[in-house]
Amino acid sequence: MEDENFEIFLVDPKEGYKKFDGVPAKAIVTVAMRKAAAGDKQWADWLANHGYGQKMVHSNDPENPMPDGGVNDPALVAEWTEFLKQKSKDEQP
Repeated sequence: MEDENFEIFLVDPKEGYKKFDGVPAKAIVTVAMRKAAAGDKQWADWLANHGYGQKMVHSNDPENPMPDGGVNDPALVAEWTEFLKQKSKDEQP
């Protein structure tokens, strides 16, 4: 999914706005991860069904290496980590 004419600015919690150009897939996945991290079950299901699967790998395990070292957007990683922490707190009895 590359399109040299693609350009969009998405709201970014640290930078205000972040420009995505040339690769719509990065913008789509960024939006999906942010919405899932905010608690949107439909986006979490979409990520699980169309890319990330049911098992999330949070480190670069030598037996299961992540391409490119995994997600390399620190703000996105922080949002996702916060979501997972909150989710595990919510699920505790």
